Amino acid sequence: MQLTVNDAIATALVASGVGLYIAVQQGVPLEFVTGPRSLAAVLLLIGFAACVTGGSRLADESLSIVDVALVSVSAALGTVLLLGVVVMATGSEFLLGVFLTAMIALWALATARHALASRPRRTTSARRRIPHP
Repeated sequence: MQLTVNDAIATALVASGVGLYIAVQQGVPLEFVTGPRSLAAVLLLIGFAACVTGGSRLADESLSIVDVALVSVSAALGTVLLLGVVVMATGSEFLLGVFLTAMIALWALATARHALASRPRRTTSARRRIPHP
């Protein structure tokens, strides 16, 4: 499979999150981000948007063992959501950095999977495949 416009949008979203984190760490005054808690909330929204935008349609593809392993690791990285909530509750700058790093790892894993996955066969319906000559 090849990377799509959705992957580019997801990349831009994650990059904007990194930019916001750097700006806050450098002390740039932002009206909507006043500290680790508000930044964690913004990063959660950005991460959710990137996930929805760059998400894969696994039901339309036949999965290899590598795909299954990558999906399993992606599911394990779902703890990013919990980590974001913990950062919002505690305001820990250290956990905020860990949260952003985990979000970047999840994006990188998903993008690598999209880039390396084999192209699925075209189907006319969910049950029937078109035979190739």
